[in-house]
Amino acid sequence: MVEQVYIIDDDPVASAFVAKVASRGGFASTCYLSANQFLAEVHPDFRGCIVLDLCLEDMDGLALQAELLKRNITLPVIILSAKAEVSSAVQAMKQKAFDLFEKPVEPEILLQSIQRAIAHDASEWAYLKEKNRIREHFQTLSERERQVLELVVSGLANKQIAGKLGLSEKTIEVHRGNVMRKDERGQSGISGPGGFALRCEGADKPINEFS
Repeated sequence: MVEQVYIIDDDPVASAFVAKVASRGGFASTCYLSANQFLAEVHPDFRGCIVLDLCLEDMDGLALQAELLKRNITLPVIILSAKAEVSSAVQAMKQKAFDLFEKPVEPEILLQSIQRAIAHDASEWAYLKEKNRIREHFQTLSERERQVLELVVSGLANKQIAGKLGLSEKTIEVHRGNVMRKDERGQSGISGPGGFALRCEGADKPINEFS
């Protein structure tokens, strides 16, 4: 899906201002006059960033931000407010707001934030796609191949792995080769220490929890 700026503000003039700023950076934008209008359309595959007014008539920006987190919508959220209180700002940042600005915000400052937010989203999306690819690849491995891979990633040499598993070094080489061949893109990094460091369910989980 094409990256764009999703503007949520019940003030058409304010929305038009943000859209104009976004267009200066070469970004398309879609404007929503209410939180519910956006919630009716938003999808986890949306890419880009959100520019959100903190004070909406149907749902305040903090409530919308919380709802997006519940729905696993990971788009970076830039919050704008005409009267941002300290408590609101703190809560917004706790809910992972990307930036928060008090209106009126300078166009160049807003544009720089949009550019950073979209770049961040693109990076996170690429990371997620790679995690999913690794998860799918891991599911194709046999139990023995998974054991070998886990020990490879832990930094053991073929000879050490062979000793641990009671196999010959030649057999370990065969299993490592199978792991590589089953990787659809044949990336050499997949069986190296960095290959599975992406962790399909989070960096704190070991390889054997991919299944």
